Amino acid sequence: MIPDLQQQRLLARLSQAGSDPVAFSDLRASGVDFPAAVMAELELSGFAFERVRDQGRMVGVRLTANGRGG
Repeated sequence: MIPDLQQQRLLARLSQAGSDPVAFSDLRASGVDFPAAVMAELELSGFAFERVRDQGRMVGVRLTANGRGG
């Protein structure tokens, strides 16, 4: 699978952040129009994301350690 432009932007931004979570608002500011939908597409393609929460509130997302599920 070759990621489309939106998917490439999301993956690049999360890769750049390393282990730090990235908020959906930051992803939108980076040019990802619908971050949750783009993440869902990538998850169906085998990418793995961690949703980061603080006191039950989602603060952002990040790629898992290897970036791929399985």
